[in-house]
Amino acid sequence: MILVARNDQLMLHRAHGFAQAMELQVGTAVQEGGTDPYIAAPQAMSRSRPMTPSTVFDLASVTKVMATTMALMLLVDRGHEQRGELQDHP
Repeated sequence: MILVARNDQLMLHRAHGFAQAMELQVGTAVQEGGTDPYIAAPQAMSRSRPMTPSTVFDLASVTKVMATTMALMLLVDRGHEQRGELQDHP
């Protein structure tokens, strides 16, 4: 999903790729501590669902990305990190 806005005006809003390409097979398996409704590994869908500009995302799937992005933006804004200085740490 690409969304670009400038001065409160939407400049670009496009969707690329697939919204869903894999699905879980529902079943029942007894696991330690209870039952697990999903017993098989995700399988490729026969027809992938394409992404659209109105696709709704599971918020949990983007939490780490959003939290990290906001934290870095705050650090740069407060002068703790300079653009170009960010690097991978082992």
